[in-house]
Amino acid sequence: MKLNTRARYALRAMIQIARSGQDGKPINLNDISAKTSVTRRYLEQLVIPLKNASLLKGMSGKEGGYLLARAPEKIKVGDIVQAAIGPINIVHCVKDTDSCMKVEWCECRPLYVLLNQRIEEAFNAFTLADLAGHKIGQVIAKEMRESNKAGKGEKGKKRKGTAQGAEFRVPSCEPRVKKDEWQKSQDECT
Repeated sequence: MKLNTRARYALRAMIQIARSGQDGKPINLNDISAKTSVTRRYLEQLVIPLKNASLLKGMSGKEGGYLLARAPEKIKVGDIVQAAIGPINIVHCVKDTDSCMKVEWCECRPLYVLLNQRIEEAFNAFTLADLAGHKIGQVIAKEMRESNKAGKGEKGKKRKGTAQGAEFRVPSCEPRVKKDEWQKSQDECT
């Protein structure tokens, strides 16, 4: 499964709007484009579903642009992704049981349903504030460490039911370059 360009660009745009709109002034599409490397034309298409989902509000006039419709802490990453691309659905039969004749006896469908649910949970576990505030790496690193601890039983052995030898490698969240260079690189990634 691959997260498409539309979803990734919607996340980038929303992060920039959250960062720029903290002072209550709207940001225009030209500025968003310059900061995200997403073309203005593409952004024009993206803001429509984001506005329709009540995630953004547009301001008209010379000083116009876009602001978040609610606080970034109240906007889940899943809200943004679903506004951009529609419901998360790894295979059609998960949400539309009529789309497959094998749905009644398919051995794989329960796995697809579970995977779909976990993806939705992962997207909804984080907010726009987490992304815009550069906190996401720390939050994920902590969660992965906790998951790693939970996956081990007594004396450091893996518990039954976990993948043999599967281990999470937590990337360092500490910058290896000067803080301003690291911050710039983080801005470019989003």
